[in-house]
Amino acid sequence: MKLSEHTVSAIARALLDARRELSKQLAYWRARQYTAHVDLVTTELRENANALTELADAIAPWLRQHPDWPSVTANEPLTTN
Repeated sequence: MKLSEHTVSAIARALLDARRELSKQLAYWRARQYTAHVDLVTTELRENANALTELADAIAPWLRQHPDWPSVTANEPLTTN
């Protein structure tokens, strides 16, 4: 199946937006010291990083140029502003 560049960009954007939201959630739960929630969000961040990496490897190598890519590859939360 061949996806259009627009579709691939939309998928990447959605994954990065989700990563930003997960990063905010992680900061929130860490501040409240809810370990179970922290573990769950950390797992979701890892899955998000895997999805972004697969996308970059398969059809979106330009993702590696995104400013948030170092955080993705290090499986770290994004800096929330």
